[in-house]
Amino acid sequence: MHYEHGGNVHRFLRENPTLREAVLDFSANINPLGISEKGKVSMLESLEWLSHYPDPEYIELKDKLSAYYQVDSQNISLFNGGAEGLHELFRYLRPKKVLIPVPTFVEYEKALAMHHVQMDYFYLKEEEQFKLNEDRFLMTVEIERPDLVVICTPNNPTGQQLDVHFLEKISENMKRWNGKLVVDEAFLDFLPNKENSAAKWLCFQSNLYILKSFTKFFGVPGLRLGAVLTSDQSFHRAIDDYGVPWRINSMAEHYALGALEDFVYIEQTRSFIQIERLFLSEALVAIPGVEVFDSCADYLLIKIEASLLADFESSLKNEGILVRNCQNYKGLSEGYFRVAVKNRVSNERLIKAMTEVSK
Repeated sequence: MHYEHGGNVHRFLRENPTLREAVLDFSANINPLGISEKGKVSMLESLEWLSHYPDPEYIELKDKLSAYYQVDSQNISLFNGGAEGLHELFRYLRPKKVLIPVPTFVEYEKALAMHHVQMDYFYLKEEEQFKLNEDRFLMTVEIERPDLVVICTPNNPTGQQLDVHFLEKISENMKRWNGKLVVDEAFLDFLPNKENSAAKWLCFQSNLYILKSFTKFFGVPGLRLGAVLTSDQSFHRAIDDYGVPWRINSMAEHYALGALEDFVYIEQTRSFIQIERLFLSEALVAIPGVEVFDSCADYLLIKIEASLLADFESSLKNEGILVRNCQNYKGLSEGYFRVAVKNRVSNERLIKAMTEVSK
C-alpha cells in the first residue's frame, strides 16, 4: 500500500524549478486566507522565548483550546501535529481488530499497520455520493464487534459530514464489548456550526477519542500542532508520563494563543469557504468530463472521464497546478482527484486549466 499524502510542493519544485513563481498547490487543504494576523504577531513576540523551554504543561494553551473546543482542559493532550496524535493514540489503544469506512485518510492504515492489527473496511458507495449509510454501518459494527472504529468527519477526501448523534450511538453501542471510537475532526473547524463536534459527548463517552488539527484551519501546516480530546484520563497520564516532553515548540504555541482570539479571521474563513466552494463546484460541474461530489469541507472530490485522464494531471502540472491524485485511497481507483478550495483568482486559474484539458 502506498501511503503518500498530498501537499508535496517541495518535490515538484525540485523537479520543476522554473515554475516556482507559478505553482498553485490544490493538493493540500489549507486555509486560503493564509495565517491569522493576530497569530503572526503573537508568534513574532515569542522569539524572545526561544532561549527558554516551553511550558511542559502548556497550561495557557490548553485553557485557550478548552474554551475554543468547549471541553475541560484536563481532557486535552497536545501533539506535534494531528498525525503524531494519531500514531500515539493507536500506540496507546493497541487494538486487535479495526473497522474503517473507506475511502478515507490513508494515514489511519499506515499508523495501524505498524501494530499488525486486523483491518476491516466498510466501503462507501459512489452511487450514494460516498455518504455513510448509517443503518448498514451500525449493523456492520454490531456484527463485526471491532475493538476500534475510526471515522473522519468531514471525511477526507469525500467531504461528507456525519451527524453527531449517530457518532454517539456508535460509541454507546461499542461500550458493550469495551470497543473504542476515534473521530477525526481535522476539517470540522471550516463548518459554521460548532454543534457538529462529537466533543459534546466527551464527558459521557469514556471510549471516545477526538482528533483535532490546528494547522489546516489556521493555515500553518509548517508549525505542526494537533490535539486529542478524550475523558479517558489514563490516556493523558500515559502521554504525560511516557510521551516526548515539550512536544509543541514556542512559536507554534504562541501562534495558537493569538490565532484563537482572532474571531474576525475565524468567521471570515468559514464564510469564505462556503462561498468559494459553491463557486468552484458549480464551475467544475460545467466542464465536460468532470463529475463533482457533494462536500461541506474546504475541498472537493472529483472524477475525471477516462478519455481525459491521459493528459489531465500532466497538463495541470505543466501549468504549475498540483491536485491530489486519490488513486491510493482504498475504495477509489484511477480517475479520482481531490482539489482544495482556494481564493477566487486561484480557483479561476484551476477552472481555466481544466477547461483547456477537456477541450
